[in-house]
Amino acid sequence: MKTGFYTAFISVASLLGFQASSVAYSTENSSYFSESSLETLQQQFTLALAKQDKQQITYLQKKITALLALPPELLENQIAVTEKILTRIFKTDKNLTPKFIDYLYFEPLETQDEILINEMKKNLLVSFLANENARIYIRRNTISEQFIQALKTRGAKDEQIVLLAQSPKAIFTQITAQMRQDFPAQTVFPITENRVSLITPSSQIKSRLALANAVFDRQFKGVEVDDFSYLDQPRENLQHNNETIRYKVFQAMLEGIN
Repeated sequence: MKTGFYTAFISVASLLGFQASSVAYSTENSSYFSESSLETLQQQFTLALAKQDKQQITYLQKKITALLALPPELLENQIAVTEKILTRIFKTDKNLTPKFIDYLYFEPLETQDEILINEMKKNLLVSFLANENARIYIRRNTISEQFIQALKTRGAKDEQIVLLAQSPKAIFTQITAQMRQDFPAQTVFPITENRVSLITPSSQIKSRLALANAVFDRQFKGVEVDDFSYLDQPRENLQHNNETIRYKVFQAMLEGIN
């Protein structure tokens, strides 16, 4: 969704949603929730996280954990992980290529800009050459085939490459299934044993990291999710976190949890 929508949504929700929440989700009404009311609750919770409204977060967190049957500590942990994502130093330079990676996730941006395409290709190939045994998951679009060919010319095998025309969440779920095959009967990993690197547009990396961590943490403990984004925006934008960005990132976190 475009930034204008989120800005408008946050403005309207801040005026209407929070005033209504004490009525819509009062204790006496908590026994009945339709699908639409759950969605509204999740929107209110995400907005509270975006605004860093601690009192509202505490109130809505109890509702979310109860309705989704989540252990309270799971949601608390994901919030902490997501907050760290918002303030981490992001890797875009080839000298910072993540290593000891088991799974690469590559999301090409659909564009005809040759400079940007070359940036994507560079990050993908540098990541592969640093992790030649990694399984590579590529999100399909109209330009994805050229990246597969580039990988093969550098030695990637057909069985290493998985091309999927699915949502990021669905692809992360497939990576989870592969982890269960690769690490049978193991759900807890020491540092560096099970690592995933995300190669995405820099404009999407925060949301994708939040989504991936939430998906993997539902099944495992200790999966490390690293980043190696390519710049589709000025790098300094990665340092800023306004309410719109926070909303999108925490929305991705909730998507991964559900």
